[in-house]
Parts: sequence; C-alpha cells; structure tokens
Amino acid sequence: QAFQFGTIPEVQDMDADSQLKPVPAVKPIKRLEEALEKSSQPPLRTREGTSKVMEKVEQFRKSAQDMKTLVVTRVKEPEFQKLTISTSSGVIVLGAAGGAFGVATGVVVGSVAGLAPALATFGLSIPAGAMCGGVAGLLVGSTAGGTAGGAGGFCLYKYRVQIKDGFVQVKVKAHTFAADGYGKAKGAALSAKLAIQNKATQAREKAEVTIALAKEKTGAAAALAKAKAGEVFTMTTSTRTGVSSAMAVLGGTVGTTAGGICGALAGGAFGVVPAVFTFGLSIPVGAGIGLMAGATTGGGAGVVGGGAIGFAGFTYRDEIKRSAEYLRRKSMDSAEQVKKSVKSLVGAGTGETA
Repeated sequence: QAFQFGTIPEVQDMDADSQLKPVPAVKPIKRLEEALEKSSQPPLRTREGTSKVMEKVEQFRKSAQDMKTLVVTRVKEPEFQKLTISTSSGVIVLGAAGGAFGVATGVVVGSVAGLAPALATFGLSIPAGAMCGGVAGLLVGSTAGGTAGGAGGFCLYKYRVQIKDGFVQVKVKAHTFAADGYGKAKGAALSAKLAIQNKATQAREKAEVTIALAKEKTGAAAALAKAKAGEVFTMTTSTRTGVSSAMAVLGGTVGTTAGGICGALAGGAFGVVPAVFTFGLSIPVGAGIGLMAGATTGGGAGVVGGGAIGFAGFTYRDEIKRSAEYLRRKSMDSAEQVKKSVKSLVGAGTGETA
C-alpha cells in the first residue's frame, strides 16, 4: 500500500553492501494493482525506480482509459453503427451466397476429381472428393463472398454521399444531353420533313408523268394484244389449219389425261399378280409404267384423232351444218307429231274430238 501511494518505507540498519544489492525481478502479472495488494511485504526499491514504475503505470492507465473512452465513444456513434450494420449485411449476404456457390462448385469439382481413383477405392473416392470439395468450396466461397460483401457494404455506405452526388451529376448531364438531343432531333426532323415533302412533290409529278406514259403504252399494248388475239381466234376458227391445230391440242390434252389414268389403273392391276413375290412393290411400279405408257399412247392418239376431227369438221362444215339442220327439223317435226298424238289420245279419253 505504501508503494501504491508513492511512499517508500524507511530503511534502517542497512549497510552499503545491502543497499547496493540488485532488486529481485518481479514476474509479469496481468494487473499490477492486484499483485501489489496481494503482496504482504513489498520489495525494497529505491525512490528513483519506484517513481519510474509509477509513471509507467499511470501512463498505462491513462492510455487504457483513453482507449476505452475512444472505443465507447466510437461504438456509440450512429455513423459507426450504421457503417458496421452495412458492412455486416454485405458480409452476411454475399458470404452466404458465396458459400452456397462454393459448396455447389466444390462438390462438382471434388466428385469429378474422385472419378480417377474410383476403381481403386471401390467408388469411395467420389463421395470423399465431393465432401472435401464442398468443404473447401464453402470456406473459399464464404471467405471471398464475405470479403467482397464487407468491402462493398463499407464502400457503399462510406461513400454514399459521393455516390449520390455522382448519380445526381449523371442525371443532370443525361437530362441536359437529352434536351440538347431532343432539340437537335426536332430540328433534324423538321428539315427531313421539308426535304421529304419536296421529294414527295417531285416524285408525285414524275409519277403522274410516268403513269400517263404507262397508260398510253398500256392502251397501245392492249389494243395490239386484242388485235393479235382476234387474229389468232379468227385464224383458229376460220381456217383449216387453225381448227385442225386447236382440235389436235385439245385431243392431245384429253387423250393424255385419259390414257394416263387408264394406264395407271391397268398397270396397278397387272402388278397385283406378282405382288406376293415382290412384297407389294410391283403394284406402284406397274402403275407408274402404265401411267407413262397410257399418257404417251393416249396423247398421241388424241393429237391424231383431234387433228383429224378438226380437219374433217372444217372441210365438211357445210355438209355437217346442213345435216344438223335436217336432223333438227326432223326432231321438231317428230316432236310435233308426238304432241298431236298425245292430244288426240287425251281428247278421245275425255269424250272430246280432236
């Protein structure tokens, strides 16, 4: 206690040798005050050494008290609390996400790595590799994610004012750029509109001239086509060559169609006989062959027959016309006679005279 309050007990009956003896070393103790309270007989020290020790103790106390005050003050600051919460949130969120991603990646990589020695380990290397990879991925992913999240949260909150100012500046610049761009675009649009109107007017005038010329050319072409078509029709209906050619074309078309149908049916029917031996392939083959043969034969016959009919019809058109007129008159006379006979029979049945 005397040492604690800065006083030194009086040293009596001590010779020079005992005063010059070195002071025994004191083992370091966590708290100097507890050691002084527990010691019943404090060690003998000189006044100068005791003063230095007390100065060190006081400096340590003052430093500890200042540190405590600084820590408590720092912890109680709202700014520090918000910064801590922001950093902790980033660590928790990105740490959890990084850990989950690391576990998934580590399991896959570990399983793939365990495939190589799987035969030697009876497949036990695969789950072991997956477990080791998952643990390693969890550690690496959570550490990386926590570090990134903490740094990101710290920077976002620490420099929130600067970030907000940056966003505001970007917004102002974007608004200014948009306004300038709108003005320029409006001017360009007006200029383009005037240019388009001028071009449209010129194009309309040119189109009107072109349409007039096209109508004139179209009318002339239509008149020429009509005249040519009339000539073709006249030639086809009033000349022996035209009538014969038209009838040959018509007969060829009809003969080709009919001959192809009949040939396909006949060929398919003929292919039914060997169908058992050919697994049914003879039917379509026969139908195809019959179609080609029938179309060729029917077309040729139609052309020849149609041409002959057209030639004979045009050559003997007067005789055919007279014969048709004679048959028409005979039919009309026969019909009149039948009508009279019917009336007579009906009148006789009802008691009236014809």
